[in-house]
Order: sequence, then C-alpha cells, then structure tokens
Amino acid sequence: MASDEIDEVLEPSDPHEKFWRYFIYFGILFCFVMTYFQYTRAVSGNQRSWTYVFEWPFLGGIGIWMIWRVRKEILNPTDFTQDLDDPNDIELRNWKLHVQRLEAEQNNQKEI
Repeated sequence: MASDEIDEVLEPSDPHEKFWRYFIYFGILFCFVMTYFQYTRAVSGNQRSWTYVFEWPFLGGIGIWMIWRVRKEILNPTDFTQDLDDPNDIELRNWKLHVQRLEAEQNNQKEI
C-alpha cells in the first residue's frame, strides 16, 4: 500500500471512533505527564510515589499497544470465518441440523 492509501484507511470515519482514538492519545500523554510528576515526588522523599513511577508508564504502554493492535487489524483484517465450515466437525453439523429443525417448526407454527 502507498502511504496515501494507508493514511486514508487509518483515518477514522466514524465520530465515535475518532473520539476514542483521541481519548487514547490523550491518555498516553497523561500517563507520561503523571510519570514525570510522580518521579519528582518520589525523588523528593515520597516513597509511595515510586510505585506510580512504574505504574503510569505501564498504563501508557497499554494505550500504545491498543493503538498498535487497532492499526494492525485495520491494515490486515483477520477473517475469523474461514475455518468455521469444517465438514468433519460433528458438533457443527449437529448444531446446523438443530437450527434447521427449529426454523422448520417455527415456519409450521406460522402456517397454522
């Protein structure tokens, strides 16, 4: 894909998607600011702040991971349905027969 095509694909079209994307960006920025804030407190003698010095970057890393996963899924969508129709799957075949029977019963009741 060319760079322009990638940018077009990654640009959110849904306003809710755009909101959540910027919300995550803001959250990552907030985590870095809070890391610096807690570090300055920890260095000045607040022992409890050392926990937060490691917690905030971890939470920011989760935000970065979420953005990476979403972008990866948008560029390379996974087809989860490709392995669903296995002809040797007995349970799947039984389930389909069960659904067909239920639909047939439902259609018979509508006719009456």
